[in-house]
Amino acid sequence: MHFSLLALLVSAATLVQSAPSFNGVDSKFSRNSLRDKMPVGNHVIRRADIGSNPVTLPISKGLAASCSGTAAAGFTQRVLVTPSFGGESAVFLGSGENVKLTVSPPDSQNEFLIVPQNEDYDLVIVFQFQNTSDPNAVFQNAFVNNEPTVEPNDGGGAGINIISEDSGENDDNDTTFTVVTFRA
Repeated sequence: MHFSLLALLVSAATLVQSAPSFNGVDSKFSRNSLRDKMPVGNHVIRRADIGSNPVTLPISKGLAASCSGTAAAGFTQRVLVTPSFGGESAVFLGSGENVKLTVSPPDSQNEFLIVPQNEDYDLVIVFQFQNTSDPNAVFQNAFVNNEPTVEPNDGGGAGINIISEDSGENDDNDTTFTVVTFRA
């Protein structure tokens, strides 16, 4: 069964009565509530949704999204990013320690920018890896084992880091993928 990572829309009033808010989501979470609810723009990450691959990030209307990633593995890492509004998709690839993933299209850059939309949209992100020592290997899905880190930013959005694991060594650092949302 597929669960979306950031599927629950909430308002500040439903989170904590009369507390100040950040971008429509309550900014005064207790340490315990952060384990279950982390604010991201107008959305909240729910602990029950962690571990899904693909990861679905809902992005609020009016927010742009910048995507980038870093590999820290001998296996080839691949991240597929598809916006739900039918825009251009991106494929990030890379291998090695602390190597920036390159995206194509366009032109093997290290960043994929999605312009703000007039309505909410989702980014569907698939994490994969390929065993480069096996000439017959195909890409297979990686694991997303841990909660992402989420930090509100001055641009009216948040920085979200998602980390994947490609095999059994469980170092949980093979791909670090970052989505930064901001008002453009």
